[in-house]
Amino acid sequence: MKTIYKIVCKENNRIYIGQTKHYDVRKREHINDLKANRHSNVYLQEDFNKYGVSQFTFEIIEEVPNNIGNNREDYWMSYYGGIDTNSVYNSMNSFTKSIYMKNKLHNYYIGKSHIELHGEEVAERMRKVNSMKHIGKKASYTPYKGKVKSLDGDMVEVTETLYKQVLDLKKVGYKMTEISKITNIKYNGIYNIVNNKIYLPFKCND
Repeated sequence: MKTIYKIVCKENNRIYIGQTKHYDVRKREHINDLKANRHSNVYLQEDFNKYGVSQFTFEIIEEVPNNIGNNREDYWMSYYGGIDTNSVYNSMNSFTKSIYMKNKLHNYYIGKSHIELHGEEVAERMRKVNSMKHIGKKASYTPYKGKVKSLDGDMVEVTETLYKQVLDLKKVGYKMTEISKITNIKYNGIYNIVNNKIYLPFKCND
């Protein structure tokens, strides 16, 4: 079950809506973060710093099944005025939060190698595990003919200009992760171009 709760500022009646499986633990976390001036909601933190702990109350609104927690949290945000008003501290509902997290994760992982993400030791262990898994198996991945994927997920034709740009950047010492960011092409696309693992619709002189 999920507990839908609210934090109310008695000075201005502004409300923060939240949901949790462990209400007492979450309440303690809110209070500790606010007292330490590190709460993720800057508006709630500002008013807490201004008015003090005695001017805030915690109240349980309802308990609901886990699968409708987001819907009920959104409902109560709207009930008290909505995220676009000064009545509610929340600046994101479940829909805008999911978009934000998706973009945040995308920007974090974009163009990064396993070493950059997990460290050299973990990346090497992952490589060995994957290598063992594929012993005796045929490669099932076939590069797209004449095309690679952009970082935005679109298919991009490998033109002579793009091909030359990638190879020139590699020649002067750029890493493939760096070339990926510069050209807006996914890492595996850069890899396939550099290692001639992709069908090119033009004659290569290199």
